[in-house]
Amino acid sequence: MKFNIKTDSKLFHHYIIGVIAEINQETMKAKLILKYGPLHFTNDDVENLQNAMIMSKSKIWETTLFEAANNFGCYELIHSLYGMKLAARANNATLYHFSSKEVFNDYHFELIINQINKGDKHLRKLLQNAKIHY
Repeated sequence: MKFNIKTDSKLFHHYIIGVIAEINQETMKAKLILKYGPLHFTNDDVENLQNAMIMSKSKIWETTLFEAANNFGCYELIHSLYGMKLAARANNATLYHFSSKEVFNDYHFELIINQINKGDKHLRKLLQNAKIHY
């Protein structure tokens, strides 16, 4: 599994969201819609993921990624990441990664998307910089 997700140890909470652009046929303008997420995880989860990846690639352990993830307690996160990645590809959605010191909920991300749809250039740039290349 390959995700280009960079984390900052100062920002403990991480979120992945999936966004689609819906085109209005009359105006031909795109409207962004929060389609998936937010999927919340922490720096501890990232460390567990990294350990599971290392263990699964080790010739000493000879284990699959899912077995290693189960040992490190991050099986559900890997499963969710795979699911989001596949769903995003199937539905032409774009995935974005956000980090924060605070816990966010669905409302925060819906608010960000709504403000971008209203023309907030600062938030649009924030969203563009948060894009995940997978």
